Amino acid sequence: MNKLSTYIPSLILTVLLVLTTLASSVALLVNNNITADKAYTLTVDKNLGEVVKSELDKYYYKKYSSSGIPADVYTRFITADYISKCEKECIDQGFYAIEYNEPLDIHLPKNQHLEDSITSFFEKYASSEGYKIDSNFYKKVDGTINNAYNSVKNYTDVYKISALNEHKVLRQLSKLYSVKGILTAVSIGIEVVIILLMLLINRKSKVTVLYWTGTAGIIAGLAGIIPSCIILFNRYYDSFSIKQPAVFLAYTGSMYKFTDGFLASSIAVTVVGLCMLIIYGICHNKDKKQNVKPTLFK
Repeated sequence: MNKLSTYIPSLILTVLLVLTTLASSVALLVNNNITADKAYTLTVDKNLGEVVKSELDKYYYKKYSSSGIPADVYTRFITADYISKCEKECIDQGFYAIEYNEPLDIHLPKNQHLEDSITSFFEKYASSEGYKIDSNFYKKVDGTINNAYNSVKNYTDVYKISALNEHKVLRQLSKLYSVKGILTAVSIGIEVVIILLMLLINRKSKVTVLYWTGTAGIIAGLAGIIPSCIILFNRYYDSFSIKQPAVFLAYTGSMYKFTDGFLASSIAVTVVGLCMLIIYGICHNKDKKQNVKPTLFK
């Protein structure tokens, strides 16, 4: 290990191994955590159906002064259960668009009770005011129903996938997301190649590879542990300025989950690195004892 011909190349490869270990950890986390199922599970865990229900109730009560339509025409039938189904539809279609690079096409589940409630209100209002119920009347009813669905979609799209799509961000994410499996395999493959190169360089003392890989593991682990602990301890994501409560909870919840996962993987990498150094120390001491020549007495 003291020879420059093995020490310097091993040191360089160790630095590269630290970087690829960090890259592999992030890639594996993306593969396992950034999925439609995990995103929807978070909305359930955070009870976002009730959060969005509260937001929509406030929206329709405020809107009454300008629309003249009582809030309960909408709120009675936009239930937390229906909102949860809408959230799932937005998430599923968003991830489908990202994964397959397809146009975003969100169609909320049909809410017949809501449509009937709006239609009934307009018919009663027209009857009391003596308005003629004709094709123009039903066009206005249909327009109000469509606006109701659009309002629900705006609030239940808690990850703001539609906004990302409008700003062309979804297409850029699709390019990365579609190759996440390849990037994970490549980063792990590079790690394997680096370790094989270390074995080749240190072929006269293969046990030394445990020292280098163990050191790389500890450094990579600490590089993940320290910033993750700072973020979690200071609740850094809570400082995000997002006005809609449901969107705030969805994004900060996702970021905290990802950080928790990164911290856990970093701790695991550190433990593996420590184990390698311990094994190296044991093996290295055995080699030293075997190389000690016995003292001869005359």
